[in-house]
Amino acid sequence: MRQIGKLSSENHAARFVDYLLTQGIHSKADPNSQGEWLVWIHDENQVDQARTELEAFRSNPDDSRYRTAGDEAAGIRKMEQLREKERRKNVHEVKHRSMGAGSGLSGAPVTKGILVICITIAVIGMFASNGSVKDPGLGDQIYNALTFLSPEDSAAYRISPEPNSLRTIERGQVWRLITPALLHARFGSMAIMHIGFNMYMLFMLGPILERRVGSFQFLLLNLALALAGNLAQGVVPMLLYGTPLQQYETYYGGVDFLGYSGVIYGLFGYLWVRSTNDPTFGIMINQSSIIILMIWFFLCWFGMMGGVANLAHTGGLVAGLAIGYIQAMMRR
Repeated sequence: MRQIGKLSSENHAARFVDYLLTQGIHSKADPNSQGEWLVWIHDENQVDQARTELEAFRSNPDDSRYRTAGDEAAGIRKMEQLREKERRKNVHEVKHRSMGAGSGLSGAPVTKGILVICITIAVIGMFASNGSVKDPGLGDQIYNALTFLSPEDSAAYRISPEPNSLRTIERGQVWRLITPALLHARFGSMAIMHIGFNMYMLFMLGPILERRVGSFQFLLLNLALALAGNLAQGVVPMLLYGTPLQQYETYYGGVDFLGYSGVIYGLFGYLWVRSTNDPTFGIMINQSSIIILMIWFFLCWFGMMGGVANLAHTGGLVAGLAIGYIQAMMRR
């Protein structure tokens, strides 16, 4: 919103605001302490046009086109109110603490598939892993095949003077760019919480988003967010290796990482910015959900939650914000 100038009386300010509305320019007028009225324009792209109109208005505020604008503006406002009322009938609100409109999995096969895959792998990992190198269990074999680095390359990364976290992928195992997102902690007290939190958030966000954008686009969105988060977590620590910033690896996380949380933050970012900038999108995210997720985001970054792949969170979030904003702008 941008201020473009002042008018001396409330009557003139109201008349000018009405006239601007008939020209497709949304504005408002607020009084200041000197008794003048400040004119504000909502859309930055219309500021220049509004300033031109303001100069014309000041030269002849009693022109008939300004005096007759009130009735037309009232009609426009009434139509806008009716459209907004209709739009809100079709808007679903995503709430963090209730099951709400996004709870059902009907019409969301991609979300359902991701939930089944992640939970199945997590259960196998917890109950069919032995940690043996010579005779690994089924869980060990699955995790070894899907992590960003193979076990051998992970060990080499830690002792190499010039570590390369892309070594396994460069040998053609490109699926590892995506698959770490499907894995979750297998051991320790955080294992259940890790898979539980991520799948709960996917259960909340996934179905309503998938039904809105379509299953194919939702699948592509998840793949893009997984790629962004995994590359951020898999490559940035390598780039920071040997620099003064390496001492903060405890906070940003290393190259041995797991989890769908990068995608979850990406879906959250996508929904947040898309719903904010595209009134026709039809989904709103509850303000409390935004606050809770951002508090969790920063708690993780400040080391309050132990070792967390914070670069994956950040990469997914930034990618989601960018994709959501681009698609919202394309709808205008």
